[in-house]
Amino acid sequence: MNQSTNSAQPRALWSLCLVELFERLAASALFPLFAIYLHERCGLAEGDAIAISSSLLAATYLSSVPAGYLADHYLSAHRASLLGLTLLVFGYSVLALDRLFLLWPALMLLTVGMGLFRTGITAALAALYEPNDPLRDEGFGWFYLAVNVGYVCGPLLAEGCRAQWGWSAVLLLTMLATSSGLVVAMFARGHLSASRHKPALVSHADCSRVQEKQRLHALVLVCGLAVVFFMAIQQTGGPLALFAQDQTARLLVVSKWSLELRPGHYATLHGLFVLLLLPILNRLFARLRSHHREPSTATKLAWGFLFTTAAFGLMIVVSSDNHIRSALVSPYWLLGFYFLLSVGELLLSPMGLSLVTGLAPAGRAGRMVGWWYASVALGYWVAGAMGWLWSRWPHRHYFALVVAMLMIAAGVLASRLRSLDMALRSMQQHKPK
Repeated sequence: MNQSTNSAQPRALWSLCLVELFERLAASALFPLFAIYLHERCGLAEGDAIAISSSLLAATYLSSVPAGYLADHYLSAHRASLLGLTLLVFGYSVLALDRLFLLWPALMLLTVGMGLFRTGITAALAALYEPNDPLRDEGFGWFYLAVNVGYVCGPLLAEGCRAQWGWSAVLLLTMLATSSGLVVAMFARGHLSASRHKPALVSHADCSRVQEKQRLHALVLVCGLAVVFFMAIQQTGGPLALFAQDQTARLLVVSKWSLELRPGHYATLHGLFVLLLLPILNRLFARLRSHHREPSTATKLAWGFLFTTAAFGLMIVVSSDNHIRSALVSPYWLLGFYFLLSVGELLLSPMGLSLVTGLAPAGRAGRMVGWWYASVALGYWVAGAMGWLWSRWPHRHYFALVVAMLMIAAGVLASRLRSLDMALRSMQQHKPK
């Protein structure tokens, strides 16, 4: 069992990271190409293919809400993740049969499976730590590293399989990846249960109504801020991809050699930045922790909003008429954007999950995780609703709107930092002895 005085992470963390890596590899192998698959393989019109692909992505996040309720009341977190992985294996297998009449049953299995798995594995991760464990943020950071390893490897493997053997090989890859995750999860059951803090979260009887209300308000605030952040993140899948395609030079020139960067390559670079930066951030925070100067989780969120705002502020500069009037912009601008965005993402996404699960009352961890992922879905929806402005507004005005929304969110968070820290400390003060 991990104690706050130990410097080592619990063994179960690495099992959860490996399971998550396999599941994300499967998802990122299929979903970026899913609209193309529906159009080429299933014969759907392009508009229908895009609509179904986008709706499926949102549905997988929204399904986390009922999945969280099931995980809290009828299933444990680990059982929910096992059941979710099993449904995913069946879903990818049904999809691999390549029969149009099986498309909707397969999508239903994938939607329910992802909701159960995503909620269950996050709640299982949260159960490894006390709410104020100094290793908690670092553990969520390593978990997020595994997510991004899957995101980097999945599209590259899928494109290689599709070019060499076709769509059947891509679907076989997704089935094998989720099956591997299921095997690891089955073998990890023993030390997962041994590593859990049995009373990891406080009960309602251990704290006053005022403190419970304070924590619930904090949870609503964090989930609301998550909507703005994931709205910003989703810009990379639309406006930024179009900007890279239409207004950015393809060749990245370094000294005597050059590299061609297409829009899809920036998504891979984004994942690579995350992989490179996370160990550096973890070492920095470990050093600050050893000197008792590590910022709180809420403060890390505030810094994350600042870096994300700076990334889109850079796009306001590059989108000005001075830069795009006569020629395509240099790809170095987008590299700078993705670097800043990656730092912001590392300070916001894993830290947000850490804060939400740390504030969750006893018996509600799964539901709180579900609402966090519902915030992700809402942020994606807002980004989609903003998309019609891209072709109607000057691009610098569009990016200025994103910056304004991020600055408002950062201001709200800054004004509530103290109350968020107090809410998290109250969880530690009232934990069972």
